[in-house]
Amino acid sequence: MRIKYDQSADAMYITLNNNQVVHTTALGEAVAIDFDADDNIIGLELLWVSHQVTNPFEVLYQLLPKEYPAVDMANLPTEAEALSKRKSQRSKAQG
Repeated sequence: MRIKYDQSADAMYITLNNNQVVHTTALGEAVAIDFDADDNIIGLELLWVSHQVTNPFEVLYQLLPKEYPAVDMANLPTEAEALSKRKSQRSKAQG
């Protein structure tokens, strides 16, 4: 596992393995999950990390102990919709 925090973007990416990203699914406005060809999770992108915690690396401690309900994949936005929404939100955040 590799963790990278980009302070200028206020984004954290957690890489679980080096497989190629085939598709991305957004969970809410601040979390995107990358999947490989076999639908294995290969990475997580977390946005606006500093708005959630004082130390960006504390986000891992906040995420790990929680249990998340099952997600209905059929109702999630498409990759293009999620990407468009994230770009729009980043533009608004930058002013």
